[in-house]
Amino acid sequence: MTFVEKYRVKSFSDVKGQDFAIEKLRFFFKSFSGDGKKALILYGPAGTGKTSLAHALSKEVNAEIMEINSSDLRNADQIDKVVRPASEQRSLFNTNKVILVDEVDGIATRDRGGLSALLDIIKTSSVPIIMTANDIWDKKFAQLRQVSEVVPVKQLNYKTIFYLLKDIVIKEKLNVDDESLLRVAIKCNGDVRAGLNDLDVIKEEGEVKALSLNLLNRDEKKDIFTILKEVFKNRFSNDIIRIFDKTDMSLDEILLWLEENIPYEYKDEELWRAFDALSKADVFKGRIIRRQYWRFLVYQNFFLSAGVSAAKLKPKFGFTSYKKPSRILKTWIINQKNAKRKSVVLKYCAFNHISYRKANRDFSMIVNVFKLPEVQKELKFSPEEIKYVSSFGSS
Repeated sequence: MTFVEKYRVKSFSDVKGQDFAIEKLRFFFKSFSGDGKKALILYGPAGTGKTSLAHALSKEVNAEIMEINSSDLRNADQIDKVVRPASEQRSLFNTNKVILVDEVDGIATRDRGGLSALLDIIKTSSVPIIMTANDIWDKKFAQLRQVSEVVPVKQLNYKTIFYLLKDIVIKEKLNVDDESLLRVAIKCNGDVRAGLNDLDVIKEEGEVKALSLNLLNRDEKKDIFTILKEVFKNRFSNDIIRIFDKTDMSLDEILLWLEENIPYEYKDEELWRAFDALSKADVFKGRIIRRQYWRFLVYQNFFLSAGVSAAKLKPKFGFTSYKKPSRILKTWIINQKNAKRKSVVLKYCAFNHISYRKANRDFSMIVNVFKLPEVQKELKFSPEEIKYVSSFGSS
């Protein structure tokens, strides 16, 4: 049995660092009725315990839990066949019943009417429906968010993960020193499941050095919520300048997220200092577009990362619910441009056998090469992609 299975939380008392989510789950179940919202979405990065929280709730309220993974629901017919009967019938053996739809964002990836069918079921359900998702902010989930309570499940900090893993190391009598365990906790990037998997490696191999490759290959990409937290809350350090290298988002998108959420974190002097940094980043963005001075990207990045982070007078603590940018139209336009950019970069990556992240980061320096007809022909660009690269950088 793996440590993930063996140490799966059995009650809310086993859950660390998720007090806000626990409170929301309890209130949702207690206040469930035919009039209010009938579904709740737990969203957050992988390995933060979203599924475990749902199971912990079912045990606390003595509810039968019916768990369904989105990978088993390929279309509207299957959702209607599996989920609807469960939503209409009370439990035969327990007082209460809960339906858990795991990884609901996977339904939309191959959606054949599945999302619409799920929405219809939620509206008429007689039992609470809990859904989990890594990213629920795509526009295709707008209606799902409207009919559901949306609750963030935050990444745990490395100290909390360290003590969780330390407790297991002691119980399992594993030979792991604190320095190595701390390295594991930091490399987890808030993913408890990854830490437990690392302990499995130690148990199987019998030595800590077996972890080296496991840690080296771990994906360190971060979602926008984690990045915002590090920029807004952490003490300023030189590492913050490179924080945006850990996301595939463009600086234009990041600027919108910062602009929307600065007022939730900063007040008074901090507020104007942060917006001053944001305005300087925007100035350099304009110079890049007008004059094609791509070397100014480093300044745009600096003011968005270090400039906004250094605006605070001291580190911030506590949970902040970050909001999606309200300038939806502008975000949509950026997304359309990014879709074309992504398709161009992917073709370039496949041809040259390099990583997407590196190619995307260097895009502004190589885009002029893409304007050459022979290159466009070699990479088999579509007319839309040719139009995009040809107009790139035009004012």
